[in-house]
Amino acid sequence: MPTANSQELYAQTRIAPLQSVAWIHHRFSAPGWILMIQVYVDESGIHEGSPICVVGGYRGSERQWKDFQSRWTADGCQTEFHATAFFRRDQRGRRLPPYADWDDAKAKAYLDCRLEAINRTNIFPVGAMIDVRAFRVKS
Repeated sequence: MPTANSQELYAQTRIAPLQSVAWIHHRFSAPGWILMIQVYVDESGIHEGSPICVVGGYRGSERQWKDFQSRWTADGCQTEFHATAFFRRDQRGRRLPPYADWDDAKAKAYLDCRLEAINRTNIFPVGAMIDVRAFRVKS
């Protein structure tokens, strides 16, 4: 359960970008565009001893994300997708829960729907890698 401090931090992060954009527009009121984008990312390699930290995800406008959400859920399947659970197998090569009862055709159709949502929505991949040792030396 979120604490009062985490709820306050969340509220600040939701409001701060709008205030920042308003300040930038006012401060530098030259002709041009202001673009608001949303980025959803996940990380890997943040555990102790990892030599590389990787962050990857997708970016898009609010409209693109709404379009993505409607496509992602169009087949009525669950909205959460965790690749580690989806591709995980037991020692005999069988799928594990929550996909244990799925045959190859159902799994392929499900994955194809997810990939179709990404490809047709016009969201774009973003990512970065950081050499953790080099980062620690320079910071």
